[in-house]
Formats: sequence, C-alpha cells, structure tokens
Amino acid sequence: MFARHRSYGHLAILALVFVSLLGCGSSKRAQSLLEKGKKQLFDGNRKGAISTLSDAIKADPGLQEAYVFRGMCYNESNQPKKALKDFTQAIELKPNDSYAYEQRALIYRNQLNDQAKAAADSKKAAELREGVRNEQRERYNAAR
Repeated sequence: MFARHRSYGHLAILALVFVSLLGCGSSKRAQSLLEKGKKQLFDGNRKGAISTLSDAIKADPGLQEAYVFRGMCYNESNQPKKALKDFTQAIELKPNDSYAYEQRALIYRNQLNDQAKAAADSKKAAELREGVRNEQRERYNAAR
C-alpha cells in the first residue's frame, strides 16, 4: 500500500513538472509572438500585428508589452476605444509604466475629447518619469 501512495506522489510531481514546462513554453511562445507582432507593426501591417499580438496575449495574458503594442496598433487603426482598453490593461499589469499613461492620455485628449482624464494621465506619467529620474540620481550619488 505504501508503494502505491508513493507512486501517486511521483505522478503528482511529474504532473507539476509537466504543467511548469507548459507554462514556460507558453511564455516563450508569447514572447516570440510579441516580437513577430512588433515587427509587423513596424512594417506597417497593423491588421496582422493585431492578430499576432492577440495570440501573444492568449498565450500569456500577463504579457504587458503585448497590450501596449496592440494598443498602438488599435490607435493607429483609428480604434481608440480598443486602444484605450489595452493601455488600461497594460497599466493594471504594470502600474509604473509612464508610456502606457502617456498613450492613454493622448487618446483621451485627441480622440475622445476627455480633457480631465487626459490631464490626470499626463500628470501620472510625469510623476512616474520624475520618480525614475530621482531613483537614478540616488543610485548615481550612492555610487560616488
């Protein structure tokens, strides 16, 4: 009976290893799709980039950069509400990303005519950039 429990323990460990490996593969796949989508965007293929970046997000819903680039694609494709949704998701995943706030502010200001939200996001982006500059100054001064 002990041997039977022990073999089930080994099966559980093997299952955990398998699931872990699947997770790693998914992350590598998502990263590969992200790079492909970025290239498509830079080559002017927004429709292809949106599809590829959507696949990257399906492979790894926590891949913040994929939301940023897909948001850029949607914005350039005159789909501001979809772009806004992606930049908001990017901010939720990485709240200290000033770029996502800047892009969202531009959409609020230029396409959705919501000046209050645009100002709030611009202010937040500026605060985040200032925080990064202060951290860099502190590291520089500490290294002296």
